Amino acid sequence: MSDPTQMVPAAGGPPPPMPPTDPPTGGPGDGSSADGGGGGMDRRKVAILSLLGAIVALLIVLLIVVMNGGDDDNVSSTTTTSGATTTTEATTTTVAETTTTETTTTTTVAETTTTSEATTTTVAETTTTAPPPTIAPARCMGDDSDQAPDDTAVVFYDAWTIDDNACAERVATDEAIGTLFTANGSGAQWEFQSCEDNGVVEELIECAFRYEGGAAFFEMQVGPGARWRVESVRFRAD
Repeated sequence: MSDPTQMVPAAGGPPPPMPPTDPPTGGPGDGSSADGGGGGMDRRKVAILSLLGAIVALLIVLLIVVMNGGDDDNVSSTTTTSGATTTTEATTTTVAETTTTETTTTTTVAETTTTSEATTTTVAETTTTAPPPTIAPARCMGDDSDQAPDDTAVVFYDAWTIDDNACAERVATDEAIGTLFTANGSGAQWEFQSCEDNGVVEELIECAFRYEGGAAFFEMQVGPGARWRVESVRFRAD
């Protein structure tokens, strides 16, 4: 079907061709010329009516769009082609965004501190003190022994060097002990000389000890029971 708008001349174009001046060939009873003119008129009316219909359809679509308020979820568009109306629905799909939250589990390990308590053991130090040395009882018998004067004199000297006062009391008088034991005899290095009768007093004998710078004389006398003991002590410097 040809476009009916082609029958309308364009504005500003060349004028339409003039109709032929020749009279129609047919007679009055022939309807070919009349039919031809009527057919062109009908096609023009049809084109105008189609155009009006398209305008009306477009106005209806615009009115629907305005009434829907420009809804983005369902938009209708109309395309008009040769008087036919095509409606296309655009569908908008909304995808909900899902957020996944990851849970982190933290494990706390308690630190245990073990304290070791040191135990201190105190050991008491025991000091053993040895008893002081003494003269052997077999040598220190005093008046109960049969010792010679020189033996008694040496026992008295040895008792002084180790401060054995008990033994000294067995073989000497208090006067002799008081004289000799006044000094400390520890470390003394006297040398025994001999025992001789001094010829002055009967039964009185002197036993001599020599040391550096002088000499000591123990005066010995026979006591009760005819046993010797030291009666006195005297010193002489060189």
